[in-house]
Amino acid sequence: MIRRPLPDGDLLITQAEHALHAGRLAAALRDVPEPREAMIRAVALHDAGWPLLDDQPEPLPDGRAPHVFDHDTLYSSPAWRRSVAIARASGPLEALLVSRHFSRFSARFAAEQADFQAAWRLGISPETEEEGVRLVRYCDSLSLRLLSDPKERVNLPQDVTYEDGWLSPWPFVADTIEDTVTGRRLPRRKWGSKGELVEAYRAAPVVQWTVRLLPI
Repeated sequence: MIRRPLPDGDLLITQAEHALHAGRLAAALRDVPEPREAMIRAVALHDAGWPLLDDQPEPLPDGRAPHVFDHDTLYSSPAWRRSVAIARASGPLEALLVSRHFSRFSARFAAEQADFQAAWRLGISPETEEEGVRLVRYCDSLSLRLLSDPKERVNLPQDVTYEDGWLSPWPFVADTIEDTVTGRRLPRRKWGSKGELVEAYRAAPVVQWTVRLLPI
């Protein structure tokens, strides 16, 4: 879950919604490595397993609504495994890229996935694999930057400059990128239990959040 502060509460955006947004960013890029469609699918599916956790949101230890950057790898690993399984149903390249994406966050997860990755990369060139890993990372980090709290630290690639909706270098075909994501608006408060938060989340109003990118 991504938690973005609003003037009247917190907007909670699921990881699956974020992944779809990242996939739309990938589809809008000027240059996408081949095989193009499989690459874009990998981006769009990279967090597809997170409904496992996001459908039952759990407060952080301090009572705040959840935020993906505040979860440890033990909490996140089931959603990572589910995301890899969903990607595998789409194809071996998609599975490999999603698995590689999460492996950089956890040595234990990387070791668990090593044999699967070895099988999936048969017939895939090292260049294709590394280009795909970079694509998933770029679109994931850019989407997180756009959807998260503007004060949140999000690590973009070193050669990328982002300032309040302005981006350089500009990688897209269109002169402006505008997209809408869906979230739920909850009061900003401390939640006493998972059950309380789940009930409030399911009853919360749906909000359409528009994000915009322009070239510097």
